[in-house]
Formats: sequence, C-alpha cells, structure tokens
Amino acid sequence: AKYCTTAAMIAGVSFPVATLAKSSKMIPVMVGSLLLGNAKYSLREYVHVFLIVLGTVLVGLAKKSKPGAPSSLWGILFLVGSLVCDGVVGGEQRKLKAKMQSVGLKERNFEMQFYTNFYMGITALGFAVALQEALPGLRFCLANPEVFMA
Repeated sequence: AKYCTTAAMIAGVSFPVATLAKSSKMIPVMVGSLLLGNAKYSLREYVHVFLIVLGTVLVGLAKKSKPGAPSSLWGILFLVGSLVCDGVVGGEQRKLKAKMQSVGLKERNFEMQFYTNFYMGITALGFAVALQEALPGLRFCLANPEVFMA
C-alpha cells in the first residue's frame, strides 16, 4: 500500500488528492474485512464510517487552494491499488485474529503492526532488488555513514 501511494504521487497525483483518497481507507478495510475476514458490522458502524469519510472530504475540499495539475491515469490506478492493498491487509488481519482466538491464542501488543512492517520491509527489499535500486542505495549508505546517525 505504501509503495502504491508513493508511486501514485510520483506518477502525477497531487498530495491533496492522495490524502483524501487515503483518508477513505476505512471503506476498503471494511470491505476487505467483510470479504476476507467474515466480519459483521452494524448499521451504526457503517454510518460512522460514512460520516468520518464525508467529514474528511468536506474539510479537504473546503480549503482554498490553487488548482493543481490534473491527476494522471497511472497515478489514480496506483492510488486504487493502494486502497485495495489496505483492504486485503485489513481482511487478512481480521481473519488471523479470529483464527488465533479459535485456537486459544491472544494477540500481544503491537504484534500485528510488527508483522505488517516486517513484511512491508521484505516487499520493499524485493522491489529494490527487482528495480535494481538495492546496490546503488547500499553504495550511497556506505559512502555516507551519517545517514545512520539521524
């Protein structure tokens, strides 16, 4: 999801558009949880999500700003991909939590966040290798060790 969001902005989606889209992340997470995690939501929960997203959109649109360049098709597709990834992760996490409960295991604090970040790191490394950016990045870090001091 993070890669797709960054790629969307590089491909020509403005920061406000990306922010508004990612602010609606609750919708794909809810859909992913329904489809993949067998979640059940009350009408009240649907209304809450709708109102939160609506409020975010209204606040985002209410700001006076200069019109930006139109968003590119690739940027929008990457943004949609990011939201799909968010939905899949949300659904899979819900399914994993239910499976853990069914066998009597309890999720520890920050466990899901750790595994999400761990797999995101592996994915980022895979992209860096596939796009031939790993070695130049490593060379840069070795030539500039102060990047590790921040």
